[in-house]
Amino acid sequence: QEYCAPPLEVLDANETRRILLVHVGKTGGETLKHILRIGCLTRSNQMLKDKCWRRFSAQYANENSPATDSKGGELSKSKEPVLSKLVTGYFHYKRVNPIAALNHSTHYLYTIRHPLERIQSWF
Repeated sequence: QEYCAPPLEVLDANETRRILLVHVGKTGGETLKHILRIGCLTRSNQMLKDKCWRRFSAQYANENSPATDSKGGELSKSKEPVLSKLVTGYFHYKRVNPIAALNHSTHYLYTIRHPLERIQSWF
């Protein structure tokens, strides 16, 4: 049986939430991270960060919004989802100590998956 979460309340651009994306392995967190702005912000290599911003900008650009630089300057004019702008932190549950991110976050975003399906995807 599939579980469907209740619908999220409507988010607007003036939202003050700071959402932390908690990546639990094999639950779709990597895919979600690349849909959101945080996927580019967490890159440590500048060349990869610039490449990520170009891909991200193209993904959400509209006719009036040129490609952005690594700072994401033009993204405010794009079709970027509000949720993407609200996710201000990211950590993989096995790799990073989340204490600093937890102190600055007001909400948390997790992806979950049925435990048996999750184990099967490792193989």
